[in-house]
Amino acid sequence: MELFETFCQQVCREVRHATPEERDSIRRELRDHLEDRAEALQSSGSDEEAAAQAAVEAMGDPAEIGRAMNRQYPLGWLILSRLSGALLLLLCLYILFTLPLFGSAYNNLRCRISPSYGGRFMSGAAPESVCLTDYRWTVGGSVLRVYGLEPNHMDANGDSRVRVYLCAYNRNPFRCASESLVRDVVFLDESGNELERLYGGSGNTGAWYTTISFPLPEGENGFTLYYDSHGYQLEEYIPLPGEEAAP
Repeated sequence: MELFETFCQQVCREVRHATPEERDSIRRELRDHLEDRAEALQSSGSDEEAAAQAAVEAMGDPAEIGRAMNRQYPLGWLILSRLSGALLLLLCLYILFTLPLFGSAYNNLRCRISPSYGGRFMSGAAPESVCLTDYRWTVGGSVLRVYGLEPNHMDANGDSRVRVYLCAYNRNPFRCASESLVRDVVFLDESGNELERLYGGSGNTGAWYTTISFPLPEGENGFTLYYDSHGYQLEEYIPLPGEEAAP
């Protein structure tokens, strides 16, 4: 009813120290009280318009009511409520932007401490067929790591291949890992020929994992890992598990 709405607005206009939400709550409570009072008068025989007018008059001066209610909301309360709202917003923004950062750091630390747990490729291999290793090379700000070897991995055609488990992470846990480290690695046989590889990988900003498999020429007991990209180069012979390193 417009009469009730006008009365409520006049009251709330004086409640200057309340927040908009608190003024809305005051408005709803006043209107509910007026409607209850008008209904009671109508049930006693008054018509709708007269009952509404009587309910408003019974409440008293709206400006005086508003000033009395305003004293219940000191200025300090308004400032505190707005500051708390601003702090809550800042906290939400902080969480929004830092959660991915901490998630990335978690993946980074897991990669450097226990890559066989984080590398879900290893879950598909028979435990007895994989030899855990720990070869690490620093390439700029990142680290390339070979954490597992499977010398007799059988592919879909039943052919035996060497399967290498690799991961890469940044030395700073809060910085991104270099995906190119695991993508640009190649493997050479003992004659220096590049071995045909099958690549499969995944990762995130914290760590990258991959497996690379290739057929090793008969009679060879190791291979050379080779990387030459972005101004960095590394080359190291890796013997198969149980074999001695080449001289």
